[in-house]
This record gives sequence, C-alpha cells and structure tokens, in this order.
Amino acid sequence: MKRRNLAIIALVLFCVCILALTACTAQSSGNNAANNANAADENTVPGNNAEDDTLPHNGIPVVTINIDESKGTIADMLASPNHEVYTYGTLSIDVPEGFHYSDYPDLDLKSYKDLEISLRGRGNSTWHVSEKKPFKIKLDKKEDIFSFGKNKHWVLLANALDPSLIRNRITYRLCETLNFDYTPQGVPVDLVMSGSQYGTRYLGSYLLGENIRVGENRLDIGELEEDDVDMPGISGGYLIQNALQVPEGSPNRFITKRGETWATDTPSFDLIDGGYKNDAQRDYIRNHLNTVEDALFEGGDAYKEFLDVKAAASYWLINTLAGNLDAYKTSSTYIYKVRDTDGTTGKMYWGPIWDYDYAWDQNETYEGMRAGHSWVKPLFTDRSEGGFLEEVKKQWALLRDDAKKIAADGGLIDQYYEETKLSAQQDHLIDPDGKNTGAEYSYKEQVEHLKTWIRNRIDWLDENIDSIDAMVHTITYVVDGKVVDRDYCEVTESLMLRATAPDKEGFIYKGWEDEDGNIYEFDIETDHDTTLTAKYIDEKDAPLPSDIIFAKSDDAIRFDPENKVYLMQWYVLPADAFFRNVEFTSSDENIASVNEDGEVTILAPGTVTITVTTVNGISRDFRLVITEDELPRPEKIAPEQDVIRMKVGEETHIVMHTEPAISRFDEYTYGSENSDIAEVDVLGIVEAVAEGTTRIHVSANTYTDSGDTISCDTWVTVIVEP
Repeated sequence: MKRRNLAIIALVLFCVCILALTACTAQSSGNNAANNANAADENTVPGNNAEDDTLPHNGIPVVTINIDESKGTIADMLASPNHEVYTYGTLSIDVPEGFHYSDYPDLDLKSYKDLEISLRGRGNSTWHVSEKKPFKIKLDKKEDIFSFGKNKHWVLLANALDPSLIRNRITYRLCETLNFDYTPQGVPVDLVMSGSQYGTRYLGSYLLGENIRVGENRLDIGELEEDDVDMPGISGGYLIQNALQVPEGSPNRFITKRGETWATDTPSFDLIDGGYKNDAQRDYIRNHLNTVEDALFEGGDAYKEFLDVKAAASYWLINTLAGNLDAYKTSSTYIYKVRDTDGTTGKMYWGPIWDYDYAWDQNETYEGMRAGHSWVKPLFTDRSEGGFLEEVKKQWALLRDDAKKIAADGGLIDQYYEETKLSAQQDHLIDPDGKNTGAEYSYKEQVEHLKTWIRNRIDWLDENIDSIDAMVHTITYVVDGKVVDRDYCEVTESLMLRATAPDKEGFIYKGWEDEDGNIYEFDIETDHDTTLTAKYIDEKDAPLPSDIIFAKSDDAIRFDPENKVYLMQWYVLPADAFFRNVEFTSSDENIASVNEDGEVTILAPGTVTITVTTVNGISRDFRLVITEDELPRPEKIAPEQDVIRMKVGEETHIVMHTEPAISRFDEYTYGSENSDIAEVDVLGIVEAVAEGTTRIHVSANTYTDSGDTISCDTWVTVIVEP
C-alpha cells in the first residue's frame, strides 16, 4: 500500500481514538496487523478497497485486466444480458513469491504480462442475479496458464452463490478419484479490472481456470471437421448439453422422442454463434441420441452398447454426494460421444462436470438422493453383474474415503481456507449480499459449516447407499398382450403416464389397469415393478355424461388489457363417464372467445355466456361478467338448496350464489363435518357415503396481496337416506 494511504489511515485512526480510546486501541492493532504480509487473522483485510487503484495483496495470484474502452466499454459489456458485447485489452497475472497451489503444490506457476485478449460476460444465473459477474476470456495466442495446457479459452468464475468460494475446487478434486476423462481445473485469484471510463476496480475473489471445451488439453474426443459427412468421421466427437438455457429455435436444440431436450455444444450448427451448417452431422447425432434413449428404455442391459456405465455411475455419485441442486437440470449438464472405431460404436459418457457453486452445503439438508434424470432412472433397474448399481457401490467405497480426508481437520479444505482467507474477507467487503451474511461475517465459519455438512452427508449416504436397489421401479405398458413401452418411476415421485393406448373400433379406452385392477389415467405412484394393461370397454356399456358443473356457477372479473386469459373450471358427471369430449361456444366473440380446451380469451368489457356441450347433448351455460369498474367482495353467499336429500352412493353438486351477484372472489372451498356420511371435493361435488345427517361448510375466499384471506361462509345440510 502506498505511504500516503497509510498516512491517511493513521490520521483517521487518531481521530477515532479521540472519540473512543479503548475501541481505537483494539482497532488500530487490527489495522496494523492487516498490513503485515504474514497476518493470520482472517478479519484483517490487507490490500486495497473498491476505490483504491493499487493491487490487492492477499497471498494469491492477481489478475489485472486492462480494457481499451475505445473499442467497447466495460459498462456495455456488463449490461449485455446475452453476452453479445465484447471488450478488448490485455491480461496480466502476478503470482506472488511463495504461492503454492494447494491441489498441485509442485506446479511451477509463472506470471504473465499484457496478454492480448477479448473479454465478455458468461454464465446464466450468476450473471443475472449477482453484482459479481463471471467472465469469458479469449487469448489472441494460446498460453499454458498455470500448466493446465495451451489454450486460448479461459474463464473467471465469480463463485457468487458460494460463500466458501471453494465448492467448485472440492468437486474438481474429488473427480480425480472418480477418474473422469476430463475435469476442468482452476486457481484462486483476485481480479482487478481497469478502463478509461470504468476506472480501476477490485472485483473480488475469483477462480481462473479452464472451461468445458472440445480439443487438445481439454475434452480430447476428436473434434469434428466442418466437411465430415461420412462414417466413421461423422460418428464423433460430439459434446451435448442440457438445452434448458439454449434459446428455442436454435439449430443446436432438439427434443428426443420421449421429450428430453438436448443441444449440441460442439459442433455448433448455429451460424449466428460462429457455428457451421452440416445437416449430416446434425441428423446423425439426433438420431443416435434417440437410439441411446430407446436402448435405455428397452430394459435390462441393452444400453451398455451405447452408454459407458462407469461414467454414468461417477457422474451420478458426484452430483449425489454434493447434493447439487442443479444436477441434470441446466445447461451445465453435459454428455459426450466419442468416435466409432473398428466397427465398434463409440459410447456416450456423462460429463464433464461443471458449475457446482449451487451444491454442497447450499442444500438445506444433507439427507436424500434422487435418480435425477429420465435417462438415469432405467440404470437403477439394471441389477446385472457389472451393471450400474454395482458400479455405484464400488465407486462410493473409494469416493467416501477421499471425501472424508478432504473434509478432515487439516485436510485439503483447511488448506484452501488458509490459501484464500484474506481474499475471501476482502471479497466480502465488496459483495456482502452475495454471501448471505451480515455484519458479523466470518469466512472461517463458512468453511467450517461446509466441512460439517460434508461429514454429515457422507455418514447419511453410508447408511442409505444400499437403498438405491429399490429406488426406481419399472412401469411396463401392455396392449393386447404385447409390451408397447416402458417407463421408470422413483419411489418418491408421481409419474405422469406417457404411453398412449391405440384406438379400437367399437371400444372406449378406460385407462391403464394394474395387476390389482386399479385404473390409472394420468399418473401413478408405486413402490414396486408394475405392469399396466390398456383397459377397454364396449361402447354400449359406457356410462354417458349426466351433467356438467362449474367451480363457480358464474363469475365476474375486471377488464385488464395485459391479462387476457381466463381459465374456466368445469367438470363432467359422473366421474366415470367416458364421453368426456365437450364443445365450447361463446355467445359474443367480440367480448370473449373460447378454444377447444375451454381457455377463454378476454377481448372487451361486457357479459358473455360460455356454453359447454357434451357429445350426448348435455348442455350448460357459464356466465362471465367483464367490467371496467372496481368489483366488490361478496357480502353474503347462499346455496340454491339449504337442505339436500340424497341416497347412498349418489352424487350431487352444491350450487352457490353471491350477494351482490357481481362480486370478486378467488374460490369456493368446501368441508364436510362428517365424511363418513357425505364427502365433498374441491368443486363442491357431494357423494353420499352412509345413512345419516351432516353439514357441508362452504366459504367464498378472497386472497389479498399481503397473504391474508377474506371470507364469508355458510352451511348446507345433507340428509343421506338408505
């Protein structure tokens, strides 16, 4: 730090001493220690602050980026939501004397001066939710930074969601135990950025390292050439990512037959993003991924021809141990395919791993595990020798021991702490909100919390890893005695039924029937392998609709040009009616139109009637009032019938009205005093269960913006006769 800055600090401290001598003595001692290069107290912050133009001195490398803002401003780059704005300048790396990288202490780390670069933003969540931004660096010439191998492409990870700043490093280190083909590496650095308009600013503690990329010294799977159109060249290598954050309409994006959305990262077929057009390559990898998916859902171990079992187990294990909240969900999820050789199909591999700042102790609990992806679920049903379950348990025995050593007192996490504690403290001063901590911030506490979480997580997995044998079950769909499809259901989930039964002339499809005669139409929960058989009934035996009911007999809404969709709630009785197809018509399409699904589009103020008609001629009207006036809340509600008489087994609907008739509320709710006599559902459908008398409570509820509920209510008496 410059002498004039020390003089200013001394003067300030002197003034503070006059006001509070005792407090000043303690603080002055702390500030003096802060300027000691060997300071060990994490609460002292040597180096500069956000307004200082000197480099930080926190014992780790300092990256300085100088941007020529005549070619593009830093402000414009930071304001670009899609990272389309580039800046240009130089990058320097100053490695302090005596610095040893904890992961590889024998590496010869050298400094660099004024490397020509282009710089842009990168990332998704961090870029949009944090003031501390991540960056993508492209060097004009390849450099072997930190002995990671020559490359032009590097990243500065902000770790803005990670108060420990080391979650990614832990993950990278553990992946060495699992022997992934490639895992990116990085070194902790302090980042300073400078520009003529931007000034010189310390941006915080970062991780400078590799990004996921196909090529020598990275994921070396044989990069495709633009003119490859024949086998075996066209068969690999492809780097694929989850397409969640890839724009719809991108030529890289596609959906498999079973609805999984993937995108090609390398090669890219997006001309706007620097890719090339090659329909042969694009069609090949899309068809191949559908082939892999088919093999997975075929059951058994047919998938082994196309998917590497060990990589799948490793990828699932690291995500599971880390409790990764982003696992399998975002564009940080990768798979890749290697090229075919000597007539042998090049396999698909899960990985490389990427982006674990939203993992580890970020999760609220250290308990629980999930299969996590539709392509992973089938693997849990392969109990063959050398299958997925066996591989997971074998690798867990190795991974747990390494994870325990890393989280032990004096282990690698403690070494990370010693290495980064001064940088972390200074980082917190400029980005406190990103650490979710208050004024009593302690980096030591963040790291200790992480260590404790990892130890608890290991213990829980040790006790529960064998339960993976029964975590996923097979759903087999059968039509006319033939297996037509399979699906896979976790014991913790409700699975949406995917298979569609074919139409059969003269018969009506009723649903999927299990071995016990239970019928499923939409979803299923199961704790065992289940066979579902398509159930049909003869048309002449099918019960016809007897009525149509609405959640509200009519409704009133205020006209809002910005919100034109109204969802009408309707239901066909009886519940087992199979002619459920209905038609919708609007009395005035200048006021509101209605589509084939009953979704109403509001066009203008007025009163409109929506008519719902079944195929057997049952027709009911729903009145909707659309007004520009402020709508009052109901002062009173009243049923059409105060007393309802029913026979055991009958169903009826409670029809309600409000006073005033045109009023605003959100919904009716219903409850039975004695459900052993009469049950009532959310739509006010009452089912007579047994002889007796009970009451149904009805409430019209309005939910306020503050979370309160305003209600008015009444009672309906139900008498059930034999």
